[in-house]
Amino acid sequence: MVEESGKIVDPEPQEAPAIHAKLTSKAYFTWLRHYGLHPMLQEKHSVIQEAHAFASAIGALDDAGQVPSVTQSMAEDMGLAGVDDHALNVKTA
Repeated sequence: MVEESGKIVDPEPQEAPAIHAKLTSKAYFTWLRHYGLHPMLQEKHSVIQEAHAFASAIGALDDAGQVPSVTQSMAEDMGLAGVDDHALNVKTA
């Protein structure tokens, strides 16, 4: 919802999917960062699989069923670099 002149109006219909994609991507990144860095969770494949399930539940998967991509540096920061799992989408360039 956007406020204009004291009235609340819906965003333009074409803006809603872009807003949704941005919000769900941020939620996915936050989830992945939180659990990827959790000291008690040493099994990274489990974290990645659960992150994929979370992304699916919130509608963050694209049409091909891929989670939002993370950069190589983000994967390194989260301790997930080098983890070979189809559910992790690392952008290479």
